[in-house]
Amino acid sequence: MFFKKFGVTVLAIFSGLLVHGQVGSVDSSIMMNEVVISANRLQNFAVGSNIQKIDSLVIANYNNQSFAELLTAQSLVSINSYGSAGLASPSIRGGGTNHTAVIWNGVNIQSPMNGGTNMALFPVSMIGDVTIQFGGSGTLVGSGAMSGAIHLESLDLFQKENQVFLSLGSGSFGAKNLNAGVNIGMDKLAASLRFYHNEALNDFRFTNIAKYQMPKETQTNADFDQSGFIFENKIRTSKNAALSATFWYQKYDKKIQTLMIDSDTAKSFQSDKNIYSVIRWQRTGKYLNVLVKSAIINNVQRFTNPNLPDPVSNNSALSFINEIEGKWVINEFQLLDAGINYTYDEVSSAGYKSLASRNRMSVFMSHKFVLPNNKLSVVNSIRKEIVDDGNLPFVYSMDVDYAINKNYTAKGNVSKNYSLPTLNDLFWRSETFVSGNPNLKAESGFSGEIGFSETISLSQPSIKFEQSFYYSRINNWIVWLPNERGVWTPENKNTAKIKGLDLNLYSDYTIGKVRLNLNAKFNWNSSRFKDEDPEYLPMIYVPKNIFMFSIGAKFKNLNISYDHKYNSKKYYDQTHFLTSFHLAGLSIQYQLPSKQNSLFLSFKINNIWNENYQVMAWYAMPPINYLFSISYHLNKFLTLK
Repeated sequence: MFFKKFGVTVLAIFSGLLVHGQVGSVDSSIMMNEVVISANRLQNFAVGSNIQKIDSLVIANYNNQSFAELLTAQSLVSINSYGSAGLASPSIRGGGTNHTAVIWNGVNIQSPMNGGTNMALFPVSMIGDVTIQFGGSGTLVGSGAMSGAIHLESLDLFQKENQVFLSLGSGSFGAKNLNAGVNIGMDKLAASLRFYHNEALNDFRFTNIAKYQMPKETQTNADFDQSGFIFENKIRTSKNAALSATFWYQKYDKKIQTLMIDSDTAKSFQSDKNIYSVIRWQRTGKYLNVLVKSAIINNVQRFTNPNLPDPVSNNSALSFINEIEGKWVINEFQLLDAGINYTYDEVSSAGYKSLASRNRMSVFMSHKFVLPNNKLSVVNSIRKEIVDDGNLPFVYSMDVDYAINKNYTAKGNVSKNYSLPTLNDLFWRSETFVSGNPNLKAESGFSGEIGFSETISLSQPSIKFEQSFYYSRINNWIVWLPNERGVWTPENKNTAKIKGLDLNLYSDYTIGKVRLNLNAKFNWNSSRFKDEDPEYLPMIYVPKNIFMFSIGAKFKNLNISYDHKYNSKKYYDQTHFLTSFHLAGLSIQYQLPSKQNSLFLSFKINNIWNENYQVMAWYAMPPINYLFSISYHLNKFLTLK
């Protein structure tokens, strides 16, 4: 029944696709060239969205840190960190962590158990490109992207030079880092192998404001140990086609830190083993691009708390993801993209009665139209998903980008999005105090955004200013609440309204041999929900205001940057809140000049103003701390043909 329903949907959409594809002929002076047609869906079709691409130099500056730390310091993404090196869940524009998709090399790696992604698990050194899409993107990504998506991409192996590298780091509270690897490539074959190890004691001193007279204490039970490797290879199967494979394995052991309100030292700890693997075949032509990919994501988690009657809990989540996608150039002004995705999720957990699984199939299509003068781009997208025997309504989006003149651009989008219940929501076994709910509906919502950008064309300095206004409404928001018997169970209860404003400023200025840059961002967000009460209440752990700026200076081989971020107060229940705080960091990098070899020295001071703050209630965060690293690159050590 599942496949029958899906087959009818696919036939209906692709019948229209074939008719549409016959409109117009391909012109020899085609505008949609191979560079455009080989780009991913985000680059081609999210033309009306607010997009942040993190600079490669900034990424390199965080090579010995996690993505939780990078996104906290360099973006408007809120990272809800449960202490140092603890669970770090991303949230965009006031949405839940299950509303923020994390896409790794085109594959959604959100957990099927809880819909979240722990950004503390991912070392920055393993990823080459980071792009953040703000706003709903369900048509491009699928379920779980109601508030935005974080895209993590590996760099093209054929674009890397042959290189051996080694990086060592040491810092406060027992922090130690190691990164090493090798890149080897020739005309038709390239490979890369990288290793990493990170550890820290996290035995920092902090002021415990939860206790009488706010004593100074040393954080306990917060150390972690992480090791892993990633292997990538790519082979040209023909002039226009290539086959690539990536395998990533890591082990992450961490203790669950003692809370500020605890009188006894915590003894619980957790071990995560993660496998991320994907195979991709891509054929790129002048008028047609075909991409086929298959991925296996496996996360195994073991949680131990000696104080519980059943001290050990084992969880395992497996996702098998397959997708075929084609892009056609209809004529010199139109691009069409369509594809089919099949995802199988399977979870084994001590909290379930038995093995839980789910089948998902979706068909998606996007059409892009560009005026001959490139002043206007319009994208219309649709997606239809079927889950086991359940039918979800069509979701759609429309993106517009209009160049008013050479200095002013207007853009906007509207979209309908959705988020499926997690397997925890559906299948958690009925117990005395907790139970899943197999009758849950998918969360659904509408979002819209309008924005403007202005570029001031001066010889010095260059200035770009962007502003975006957004609004979204989410219905059937799933929340866990106690029922009339006192059993906590998930229900489709809340309606949420989210509105806000994003402001971005970029500027570059050169004085002699010194290049200066300024990057400033501001977010005002009003995220409120209601249930039976007529009034909307503020959402928990959502700051109303975020302001951040970064100032950098480059002189020859020396880079210096200062980052500052302000988070306003945020509620952790309906009456209590965490106070506002400022986080700042100073970074100094120096490259010793060499023709073939490169030696990099880096020194960072985090929380430079020694702020005493909490991101999640009663989880202490580190005071001022430092990190020193030294990296050696042996470039072009081998020439292959």
